[in-house]
Amino acid sequence: MLGENYSLAASYLAEADVIVAGGGSAGFSAALAAARQGAKTILVEKNAILGGVATMGMMMSIGNHICTGDDRLAIRGIPEELVDRLARESGTNPNWKSAKHQHITFDIEVMIDLMYRMLSEAGVKILINTTVTDTLMDGNRIKGVLISHDKAGRFRLSGKTFVDATGDALLAAQAGEVCTLNKDQATMLYLLSDVDLDELYEFLRTHQEQYPTHLDHDSTFAEFEKNWLENGIFHTPHGGGLIYSFIQDAVKEGGYKKQVGNIGGLDVLGLFGLKQNKTCLINSNVLFVDCGDPWQSSSVEIEARGMIKPCVDFFRKAMPGFQNAKLVSSAREIGLRGWRRIHGQYPFTNSEKGKPSRFPDVVWCGPCIGWAESKIPAEKFFGGGLKYLGGQVKLNTMHDVPFRALRPNNVPNLVMASGKSYAGGCLRPIAHCLAAGQAAGVAAALAAPLGDFDKMDIRSLQSALLRQGVYLGDTQRLKELGL
Repeated sequence: MLGENYSLAASYLAEADVIVAGGGSAGFSAALAAARQGAKTILVEKNAILGGVATMGMMMSIGNHICTGDDRLAIRGIPEELVDRLARESGTNPNWKSAKHQHITFDIEVMIDLMYRMLSEAGVKILINTTVTDTLMDGNRIKGVLISHDKAGRFRLSGKTFVDATGDALLAAQAGEVCTLNKDQATMLYLLSDVDLDELYEFLRTHQEQYPTHLDHDSTFAEFEKNWLENGIFHTPHGGGLIYSFIQDAVKEGGYKKQVGNIGGLDVLGLFGLKQNKTCLINSNVLFVDCGDPWQSSSVEIEARGMIKPCVDFFRKAMPGFQNAKLVSSAREIGLRGWRRIHGQYPFTNSEKGKPSRFPDVVWCGPCIGWAESKIPAEKFFGGGLKYLGGQVKLNTMHDVPFRALRPNNVPNLVMASGKSYAGGCLRPIAHCLAAGQAAGVAAALAAPLGDFDKMDIRSLQSALLRQGVYLGDTQRLKELGL
């Protein structure tokens, strides 16, 4: 937090009604929603491209937390629009609106281009290669931010309301909000080309006992087969490598290691592929990173990159269909599951995510999630916690997410958008981040003239979200809410 004298040392650049810090899935959605609500909006992103974990982190698949188990759309609005437009531009399969499709695998380059175009259509001003370095405070209110462009230097932005979509509650922490720090899991993803996924499919077809049912997602071989043959999407759940014979036999014989140095889970092996371009994304390592230690976080990320080549060399020799695999790209940043989190006005939890919880300040709905237990001891994966690993099961009911879960306690003109920054990270999947961003962006636009989210009428927010296509419940539920 910086005072007026220090802030004047940086050149003034611009002002806006809403300033969004962070251009990942949540920040994209927040900026788009705010601008569509009529607010003058600036989006600040540290990287050269938007999308965060989905693009820079190469998580080229949106977990289908959009549909309930009986195929009703729970998360709508911008998330639905984004995936529909991806499908129209051949960036993903058009038959994605089903719970049978556990992941909505997409083309990263189509996603990047589409995000920029949607923001441009809405009139959002975008600053890339630009980092928010600190907040400019007036008491407990944010009046502006200091930013640093990688070539132009340091500037000031002034705003009325602010959206923290950094993924790490960075803006909240800079503004003095009380946060919890966690040493959490991270993953270094990488993409291979020239993979014969039909050959790997044939292996699983003739060894169905090795298909990872009840891992990561509760899916059967029959569902996997249908998705591959009919839709060209290859997805085997995270954890499959724990039972594949070509991996575990090599582990037993010493030809492949589960852990090297600080990098564990090298046999986890979640796979995401698209038939149209013969690529396969490898999601197969677990790093425990203390992001508060720059030396450690840097060395662990470098160490993780160093493990990609030996892993790919092994896959070429041992994995069906990978004989000619080529490394296309590695993630430009690690995928961090969570680190700094606000305490927040309402601590929404996994327990509430798993039952049809109802809140008067609901701002989006999601499918209730249950768990199907596998027979693989959890310690084989990451050293303990649960007794057995389990896969997510989408139930036929929906839960509410309250606006209070997005609100910090001490900064009246700040709202959180990234799902891993609050609620214990239980809303961190991309679909929920997109939904959180839309809720935060609309709220920021409505609160900007007031300068305070507490002065904003929750029914006005809910009405505006409904106009933007967000689902807040059926007709009876809307009547109960007075909408």
